[in-house]
Amino acid sequence: MLFISTDEGSSFQRQPVSFTVDTLLFHPSEEDKLLAYSKEAKLYISTDLGHKWTLLQERVTKDRVFWAVTGVDVDPDLVHMEIQDIGGGYLYVTCLIQNCSDKMVTAQFLGKIDHNSLSVQDEYIFVKDVQIVSTDENQVFLALQER
Repeated sequence: MLFISTDEGSSFQRQPVSFTVDTLLFHPSEEDKLLAYSKEAKLYISTDLGHKWTLLQERVTKDRVFWAVTGVDVDPDLVHMEIQDIGGGYLYVTCLIQNCSDKMVTAQFLGKIDHNSLSVQDEYIFVKDVQIVSTDENQVFLALQER
């Protein structure tokens, strides 16, 4: 169940959903668009502030979903995500919210990436287990821990 307000919290509407919502990720510039990550590792999209939902992708890694970066990605409806490959590894993929079927998913790299490692920050995309300290002034400052 979601509670939706269109009047800055003065009133709320109850909106039932057919899946268990774990996290919500609002579009950075279009307030009616949001992504919902379910407890079943599925990613859903709504373009009407949560009234209707469409399955976007399955086998998605929790907290490894990012909207398009303004000024960097050409289309604001692009989604960056880490998904589990059917073979068991993990991939960094992108797709548009209007068409995100397995056939339309674009694998950015030919190989596998580290699980739980995708991070999109400013104009940078990271796919290794590092801690990003800063991406200011067109520079990247990372903290690495050797294993």
